[in-house]
Amino acid sequence: MKKILFFISIIFSHYGNAATSLSEIITLNANISNPDEILPGEIKSEILGDKFQILSYNNKITSFNPITFPIRSTANSKIDAYSFNVIYKNMNCSQNNTIVNVPLNLSVNDVAESNNKITLSGSKYWYKVTTGDTSSAYNQYISDTFFKIRFGHVTNSASSDLACYGNITILTSVDL
Repeated sequence: MKKILFFISIIFSHYGNAATSLSEIITLNANISNPDEILPGEIKSEILGDKFQILSYNNKITSFNPITFPIRSTANSKIDAYSFNVIYKNMNCSQNNTIVNVPLNLSVNDVAESNNKITLSGSKYWYKVTTGDTSSAYNQYISDTFFKIRFGHVTNSASSDLACYGNITILTSVDL
């Protein structure tokens, strides 16, 4: 079994009064260490659209509302299964000199993380895009998915600020 790994990092922070739903920025950095080593048929994944999203605190559920990123993966050949491997995930909030770890629940297209991995299997995730010429290098397979982050319970009083910082690192892999 051979795995191809790409690095995607999602970093987010929140500082503000939860009662007023103030928010900050989520940043995504994607890095392929050596693009010359990319072989035809390997998967390439990237976030589509805005890489910044607002975190909004929901008093009813005493947590932040979930956020979602659209991710497009492309390959030159059909892939039977690929995974988002969770290397690191952490979110801490600080209030009144206390640090609280907030659980993060990750999913892709409603497939939940299990043992630090989210695996999408089957051809239902892929569609083929062609130029009309079957030998064209621009023919490719595309998988459009949604990466969702759900936040665990975090208590906040309306009279104080809630400073939060989080980081998620995932590697996309394909079994060849």
